[in-house]
Amino acid sequence: MVKIEDITPMAKIGDKGPAEIPLMKAEPQVDTPTDGLQQLKERSTKQLHKPQFLGNSPLDLLFQSLEVALQDVNLDDPIGTLYSSLFQGATHASDSHMRLAVTDKLLAQLLAIQVQTIAAKAENRDIISIALHDLKTFSKVLNLLLVQCVYPALPTNVGIPLDQRRLKTFKKRLTVSKVTDTDESFALLMLLQRQLTAVFSKDGDVRDLLMKGTGYSDYLIITMTLVTHPAFVERQKALPTAERVTLEDFSLVEQLSSTYELFSTYSLLMTIRSPVYFKGFVTRRITHLPVDRADGVRALIEFIVGLRDGEDVSIERFDHVARIVLSKPQEMPTAAYFSNVCSQLYDILVLINQPVLTSVAAYVVEKLFERNKLVCRDFFFKLIWSNLSPSPETKQEEVKKRDEESKTTDQEVALTITGEAKLNNTINVLISVSKKSSSGFLQALLEPVLLPLWAYAMFVKRSKKLTEVVTNILVSFFAITDNSTLLDMVAKNLLFQSAGWAFQTGPNGLVVIEATRPAVQVTNERFFEDVEVAVELYIGLLGDLSDSLLQGQFLRIVQRWMGVETVEKLGETENPFVMLMDLRLLEGIGKKYKDRLARSPKEILDLVEYVLKGFLAESAPQPEYTAIIPGSSVKEEADSDDEDDFQDDGTGLASSTASLTVVLELLSAIITETNPAELSSTCFTVVTSIQGLLAQLEANTAAQALLSRINTLLSGEQRPASKSEADAKTLTVAITSLNDPLIPIRAHGLYLLRELVNKKSDVVGLDFVVELHLAQLKDPEPFIYLNVIKGLEALLEWDRGKTLPLLVDLYQKDGNVDERLRIGEVLLRFIQSTNEAFAGAWADLVVGTTLRMIRRDGEADNRMRMSAMSLLGVCCKTNPAAISRHVSDALDCTLGILQLEKEQDAAIMRRAAIVLVHDLIMGSNGLDGFPKSYGLKCLNCLRYITETDVDLLTREQAANVAELMRELINDKLMANAEVIPQSYNRFRI
Repeated sequence: MVKIEDITPMAKIGDKGPAEIPLMKAEPQVDTPTDGLQQLKERSTKQLHKPQFLGNSPLDLLFQSLEVALQDVNLDDPIGTLYSSLFQGATHASDSHMRLAVTDKLLAQLLAIQVQTIAAKAENRDIISIALHDLKTFSKVLNLLLVQCVYPALPTNVGIPLDQRRLKTFKKRLTVSKVTDTDESFALLMLLQRQLTAVFSKDGDVRDLLMKGTGYSDYLIITMTLVTHPAFVERQKALPTAERVTLEDFSLVEQLSSTYELFSTYSLLMTIRSPVYFKGFVTRRITHLPVDRADGVRALIEFIVGLRDGEDVSIERFDHVARIVLSKPQEMPTAAYFSNVCSQLYDILVLINQPVLTSVAAYVVEKLFERNKLVCRDFFFKLIWSNLSPSPETKQEEVKKRDEESKTTDQEVALTITGEAKLNNTINVLISVSKKSSSGFLQALLEPVLLPLWAYAMFVKRSKKLTEVVTNILVSFFAITDNSTLLDMVAKNLLFQSAGWAFQTGPNGLVVIEATRPAVQVTNERFFEDVEVAVELYIGLLGDLSDSLLQGQFLRIVQRWMGVETVEKLGETENPFVMLMDLRLLEGIGKKYKDRLARSPKEILDLVEYVLKGFLAESAPQPEYTAIIPGSSVKEEADSDDEDDFQDDGTGLASSTASLTVVLELLSAIITETNPAELSSTCFTVVTSIQGLLAQLEANTAAQALLSRINTLLSGEQRPASKSEADAKTLTVAITSLNDPLIPIRAHGLYLLRELVNKKSDVVGLDFVVELHLAQLKDPEPFIYLNVIKGLEALLEWDRGKTLPLLVDLYQKDGNVDERLRIGEVLLRFIQSTNEAFAGAWADLVVGTTLRMIRRDGEADNRMRMSAMSLLGVCCKTNPAAISRHVSDALDCTLGILQLEKEQDAAIMRRAAIVLVHDLIMGSNGLDGFPKSYGLKCLNCLRYITETDVDLLTREQAANVAELMRELINDKLMANAEVIPQSYNRFRI
């Protein structure tokens, strides 16, 4: 006989099955005998579960009376027993009357408990008001309501199956006597909904216990049933408006629970074969949760990725989240949906201390950018742009708001446009998204606000605060985009200032953006201080970038210094002090990075040649300056007043001399640091040109010394130019980036390696690149190892014959389980991507390896065995014909697990084995490709598992697959029956 106490209180249930979460910490439950009060007294004399002290408070007395009333419940006639116990002296009535009366009485007792607990709580708010030994009675009241009142009234296949809530004793069959009369069901559900609403409307211990265990989920399902069931909806029309249960009432019930728990409950309800009206309602609710709740997207990510359960992160779950978030409900306007979702993603990206959560959010944003750039710009990018670079319209709105609130137009009052929290959150979002390796995404995001971001870095540097955070963002941006044009734009605008706003220090010491007041004259001393700060910050930024960006920017500055490039400042006329800043940059870069500039001699040699030509051109004698007056044949000399101006502006030769000094030092470094054998023929051509130019500088001793060394250099052997110089440089940058402490730089290094692999460059060796990826596979940062997985996929596409055996060997060898599981994910994605091309030796290799790993061998980790079974299932679904000769072996392994591995901790293996049977059936074109000798074996085995397994989820899965097999058999029989010749129809009975 099954006891009411055997029912486990409602658990918090997710899509992976119910997890047993006890309603309360009570003493161990035991079966209460049903043969009378005498045995209960005998147990009491043995002091089993009998408290030594019984209180006399109203709450204690209430529980004591309930314990006596509920101590003997005969499950052969539970309603009759309860009715006689709860209503002393009452005569038996109809079943419907007694059930309704019992339900009302139990709910009244629940309300009474709530009233008393609230009164007791007022005296001591620090502890739960219900005594520990009374919690069992409280649980019994709830379980009786659940089994005898709620489930009988619910329509068939509505609600969570009762067996899934009895995790401790689910092997004992418990049947629920369904109420068949619609009017009776309606009355019961209305009573339950009304009384539970009264209970949940008040805070206290009772409500807390119901929210955490049995109670809330039933309250939610009851309310959903009343607002969706056609018959119940129709009956409510006859009720007064105040007594009806409406969608507004359902919304209030739904608001009681957290979003995460709603996802758990709704996802479980989605797996049940509910009526169309009910399942359709659940589907609409689960699709609207991400936008109806402020934390909807975050809860969705946590639920799907399994963050609260500590599960392994996989890129498939990232894709799953992206597909759901980017799938707009049809009835919602596009602007409203994406405005809501992007705002939530922005808030998630602020949480930089939760790397997995922000990685998923950034992944979703990038997928949105790939799908629709305009939507991403309008609803996500602009959230960042508006905070980091406020528009004039934003300023006007803030001014109007300030004037309305303060009733003043005092221009001396500072106006904050972007507050401390907003600006700090924006920087956090940039930190999170800068980990993405898509150059197009980052450039589209940061290019419009690059100069404001630089100005922010300048302000932080000038305020002597920590600049590492913002400089890391800039380093990540330039390293990933490799955009020398934008880097030079920053160099031209080192002292960038907006016309309408400026950075200031807020009341809490953080940075804010305030509207600027009438311009204040900047002193020369302050200007030169700002120049030094800007030059120092910019040179430090260059030091963290690649050699190619450093050298390219150095060349641009020299060209600008020589007057070849026009200086164009954004929003400003040409600044006469730009030349000063360029000079400081040239000196600083030349001194600090002379060795790095010499690492790639070709560009620097071109620079040296260019500067020498410019210097010699300026040093040449100039013709006398004359002017021709229009309409006259008389030549006139320039006005003497202009001579002074010409002399004051005659710094060109001095500037060229400074440039000459810098490039001669660079040329000396190249000659010293570079092995002549490493110079290509194009380099020797440029050196020959430089040789002739140096010969013309007879008065410059440094130039003549270098000329002597060049003569010696040119006497050596020249090497032909390499066709793979660019790839070799990219490989060097990639390897260097992999050792960088910044996550975005390491991720970009993996991206560069993947690009070389995709183009099948000669500079990379297969074994070497695989080793580089495997070394990064150990990185705990999700974004890094997800890029590794993509890189290994690219290697498989490049050379499957070499890469696949190597990865399969690493997958089956003993080692770090997490790394092997990630390699398994690479193999899984490879199988799915090759589709029907997955056949022959590749299929035999993978399938043979998985079969060996599935067999239990010594201390084999079950996680690896499950991974191997997943791979085998994907192989069957992808190309069943390719593995047809292995199906029998796969079924032998599966049946062996189901029949021999009976331990409780082996339940996950039995579940995986059942899933594999399902994959084999579906992948083999139903039962047609299924080995005939195994069909009955599998069906009988699944039936046996359904009846006897100690794990509830295993039993459910086995029942579902067995049902699928029966349906397929019936379909096959019906198809065979249809082909019987018509002439035989008369023999049918």
